[in-house]
Amino acid sequence: MSGYTITELAPFIFLSSVEVNGEDSGIGTYTALDRLDAYGKSKHWYVHPALVERPEMGFAVPLASWLRGSLRAWAESLLDESRLRREGYLDAEVVRRGWSEHLSGRRNWQQQLWNVLMFQAWLGQAA
Repeated sequence: MSGYTITELAPFIFLSSVEVNGEDSGIGTYTALDRLDAYGKSKHWYVHPALVERPEMGFAVPLASWLRGSLRAWAESLLDESRLRREGYLDAEVVRRGWSEHLSGRRNWQQQLWNVLMFQAWLGQAA
């Protein structure tokens, strides 16, 4: 999981200087690539080069530890074996084995478990 990088947001940064209320401001028509190029040339005016001349870095939430900690009770209720068997959409044995391995730290199943948890949460709301 990662957030938006400044490069992904750059096409929107200069939008206000190009268009005002959807009308051409008279300075010409610019594409997102033109705005990205303008960002690339002007970023040093505002930010120290050490911060922008490096590989992009994403941001991931500590989901694995959250599932073992503060979200554990919530996850346990959604991954309850009898509930999984009753609903019948997922293989309860496989899900519970993955959950057990994740909790013990033997494996990191955070992404797979998150998908199952989101499905279970949706299913609970849809019922």
